[in-house]
This record gives sequence, structure tokens and C-alpha cells, in this order.
Amino acid sequence: MKKLFAIAAMLLMVIGATAQENKLSIKAGVGLSTVTGDIEDAKTKFAYKVGVGYEFGITETFAIEPALMFSAKGAGELDLYYLEVPIMAVGHFNKLTVNAGPYVGYGIAGTDSYFDLEGAKRFEAGLGAGLKYNFDKFIVGVDCTYGLTSIVEDFSCKNLAFGLTLGYSF
Repeated sequence: MKKLFAIAAMLLMVIGATAQENKLSIKAGVGLSTVTGDIEDAKTKFAYKVGVGYEFGITETFAIEPALMFSAKGAGELDLYYLEVPIMAVGHFNKLTVNAGPYVGYGIAGTDSYFDLEGAKRFEAGLGAGLKYNFDKFIVGVDCTYGLTSIVEDFSCKNLAFGLTLGYSF
């Protein structure tokens, strides 16, 4: 047990000694959303998101970025609004950035009080991935999120969204 604590303490010191710049960023994006699974002919719809993220630099090329996002999703006439917390692993390659990781979301509003309907699920979990290009402090990127949990009980109906994101790092 003492060895485990010693190893953990050394890892924390190494991470602290090699930690790179931490960055706060604001982001906004637009794109398309739909619902996949046990649903026929789900139409895509306009989607958007806005939020903040904080990148914790681990090494020169690797970071972890949790964020808090307000996201509009859905399909056809169905509007779904979520507060989401993605936690992305970030790889920096010069001006190009690749990120991927899980997210959790909580439905706060929807068409015709969707989340108050019987069988509707507020909680969502999924995966996200993106590719960004950094222009000094400005960021332009594309991303995708895919829900792993259904938004309806007893059916497989999952959110899928693609978007273009603009951001600014402080």
C-alpha cells in the first residue's frame, strides 16, 4: 500500500513538473442533428451549441479538456435542449488539434415539454470527437457527437450531431 502511494505521489509530481499551459476557451457551433435507431425517416434539423471549456495541459502534445455546453439537438419537429459536460482527451500537433472522449448530458427543455412525457429520458451519455485548427487564439473546428443511451425508454433512439465550431482561447 505504501508503494502504491509513493508511485501515485511520483506520478503527480511528474505531471505537475511537465504540465503545460492551461487554457480557458469559449466556443459556439452550428450544424445538423438527427435521431438514429428505432425510428423511420428521422429528418435532420439545424443544431447549435455554446459553452466554455478549460484545457489542462499534461504534456506539450496532450491535454484533458472538460467543458460545459448548452446544446440544441433533435430531429424533424422535435427540439431537445441539453446541458452537456464533455471530457475530451486532446492531442496537439502544431496548429492542428484532435480530440475525443465521453460526454454526459441532461435534458432541460424540449418541444411540447418532451422531457415531462412518460418514457422520455433526460439523461444522455455518448462519445464525441473533433478536429480543430488553431489560428493563434482563434479556433475553427468540426466535430461529431453520438449518444450511446436512448432518449426514450424501451426503444433505441439516440442523438447524432455534426457541427462546425468557432472558439477563442484566453
